[in-house]
Amino acid sequence: MKKLAVLLIVVLLLCSCNVSKNPEAEVSESSSEESSVLEVESESEPEKEPEGFSTPDYEDHSDLLTVLEVTEGTRIVYEITKTGEVIEKEIPNTLYYINFKDGTPAVDHPFYHYSESCYENLINTEPETWEHVCEIRGSYDGNYYIYLKNDEGFYEVYNADLKHEEEMGEFIKICRADGVGLKDKEGNILLSPAYTGGIYMPFADRIIAREGSPVAVECMRSYLFDTDMNLINKEYNAFVYLELEDGSYVGYAGCEGEFADFPCYDDNGELYEKGYWFVDKDGNKLSEKFEYIYENITYEEKEDGTSERIYHHSFIVKKEGSEEEIIPEETYAVKD
Repeated sequence: MKKLAVLLIVVLLLCSCNVSKNPEAEVSESSSEESSVLEVESESEPEKEPEGFSTPDYEDHSDLLTVLEVTEGTRIVYEITKTGEVIEKEIPNTLYYINFKDGTPAVDHPFYHYSESCYENLINTEPETWEHVCEIRGSYDGNYYIYLKNDEGFYEVYNADLKHEEEMGEFIKICRADGVGLKDKEGNILLSPAYTGGIYMPFADRIIAREGSPVAVECMRSYLFDTDMNLINKEYNAFVYLELEDGSYVGYAGCEGEFADFPCYDDNGELYEKGYWFVDKDGNKLSEKFEYIYENITYEEKEDGTSERIYHHSFIVKKEGSEEEIIPEETYAVKD
């Protein structure tokens, strides 16, 4: 089946749940609609090949490019063990320089990791029009890039610009394509840049660092710290905290057990129990176990054809096959 438009390809790249456990893998974000998109695509009729036009669906640039592999010293990468320990590793600093056959650079920098391909892109349905696309994508020095080829060479179409720093409360986030970390304003590293799912503060005195992708509960593993960087809780794949109108908050957390891409383990390497619970800011359970918990949100169609999100300030929980609506102010809300 021919490849879809470049925009969709970029979206699907960002929407992959399966984040590599390689600490050098790029960060990805996702949409819960991906599985349905892929399912519909697989069931649809094959697209017709343009009349009089034939080319492989997918090919590399072997007739166009050469790749020079150079190792220059070493570099530091980070790995998180299954029990949550961050390990610093020194690996060979292998760089990949992508050049045209005549030796001139195809792009102006090397890559740590890269992929390159050519494919047919449907740009118009009536009349059916295709274009031959060649691309290079990969990561280098904390950023992620996508390049496309035109008659003049390869040009940059996407730069994640992930390598930067930003303030977060009394801390500074260290953001890179291969992980996010944290330092204080004096420059002392507090959390190594190993957390590919990002770092955020749900409260002024609590920090959540995530491994994996934040697209869905089963795609990540979460670590809850206080501001002295003491690890308080690592029992869940994901935490969600919401502030209520009266100043209280409600929190819930979920663990997908062995079904998660990043299963949660205790210090002895044993899996934590699968389930969802309402929790406080330290991850302490406030409720019985549920099969799942989600915020009660519906969509209301408007006269102009658009839809509006309606927040019902309640939650839907499932237990033993039946669903129930939970009002947080009446049940699991916490006054901090």
